[in-house]
This record gives sequence, C-alpha cells and structure tokens, in this order.
Amino acid sequence: MSKTMGKKCLMTLFVTLQAASVQAALVIEEGDITAGHYVYDLTFAETSDNTVLSADAESVTRLTCYVDNWSATTLHEVIAYYTNSTSAGLTYVFDFSQTDYRPTAMFLREKFTLFNNVHGHDLTRAWSGWSTDGASWTTMTDFTTPQNTTYGGSTLTEYDTTFSDMPAVVSYTMSMTTLPGDADGILTADHNQWNRIDSTNAGAFLVDFTVVEIPEPASLSLSALAGLALLHRRKGKLHA
Repeated sequence: MSKTMGKKCLMTLFVTLQAASVQAALVIEEGDITAGHYVYDLTFAETSDNTVLSADAESVTRLTCYVDNWSATTLHEVIAYYTNSTSAGLTYVFDFSQTDYRPTAMFLREKFTLFNNVHGHDLTRAWSGWSTDGASWTTMTDFTTPQNTTYGGSTLTEYDTTFSDMPAVVSYTMSMTTLPGDADGILTADHNQWNRIDSTNAGAFLVDFTVVEIPEPASLSLSALAGLALLHRRKGKLHA
C-alpha cells in the first residue's frame, strides 16, 4: 500500500468517527492551504450583503449583514434584526477532513459591539466559543452590555490556542442573548452587532489555522512490512 493510499484509508475512518455529526461545513481543500496555514477572513467587501455569510456559515439565526453610513464613515455590521427575539447567533464549521492536513493551532479575531437604546435599557450578553466535537465548548468571549450607559460598549478579542489531537473539524459559534435584567426583554435591531468593520477591515472576523501534514502512522508501516514478509515466504514455498 502506498503512503498516499494509506493516508486516504485512515482519513476515511477518521472522518467517519470525527465528523459524523456535522450536517454542513466549510470544507477546506488542499489548494486553500498556503505555507502551513489556512486563513478564513470575512472582509468588509464580503459583508455588504448576506451572500458570503450564508454560503460559508453552518447556521445563521436571526442575523443579517447591514451597511451603516454613520458620521461620513461606511461601516459593515452583522446585526440581530428580529426585534421580537431574545437571541441571535451563528456557527462556522471548518472541515479539514478532505485534506492531508490537520490544525495544530488557531488564532481567532472577532469583535462584538453592543449598544444601548436611547433609554439605556438594553442588557445583552455576547458569547463565543470553539469546539472539536460540537458538544464541549471552550469560551473565547463573554461580554455584557453595561446597562444604563448611553452607548454600551464593544470588545475586540484576539484569541490563541493549540490542538494536541490534530482534529479534523473545528467549530466556532457565537450568540447574543438578552439577560433577565433587560428592561425591554428583546434584542433591539442594530444595537447588537458582530464583526463591525470599516473599509480598512480593522476588527474583521478572521481565523488563522496553523496546519501540518498528517504523518504516516508507524502501525501502518509495520502492517505493510508484515504483509510483504508473508508474501515473500509464500513465494519461497511455491518455488521449493
């Protein structure tokens, strides 16, 4: 068995075990990887409408891309737009299973901007996390609007982590949720924002995976050698 064939067989088994629960994902190909990195960057231009977000995200719930011309500056924002809802969010699933590469580290940059309404009533929690199994999540951002302030606040998170198990799939999810003390009890349109950026792309959502090629397991090499040895003995008996 060749090195490439061996990897593909093992990858098939690994994908079956690790990604069976994934319903939709951003499937990464070999050509998407450059110099040991896969980079996903949701840019200013790509948030002028919902086309890229809808195509790339595994799920989008009560969010929309919004163009805001404010104070002579054009901003693009992903906002909660249903004013009768108490939560909104999205999930990305980065799937490396179709490549010979797996992530060993991740750098992620995200920005939440949570504004109060004119009465200072909003009390909203922004949360984000990552997972390799879609069940157990590690928190990256946990930010609450300071209620009774005029403008609320924002937070830019730059997060680094490493993966010891070289997962085939890494998920990212974020949510914005009203808290029990919220005087209005609902999300207010345009006040709950994620990925608020201008044309310089400052603060844009970006994920940079450091990846390595999957090594050929020693067990596979030993099995191949054992098979060759057995074949050699059988040939010897035929010619005896």
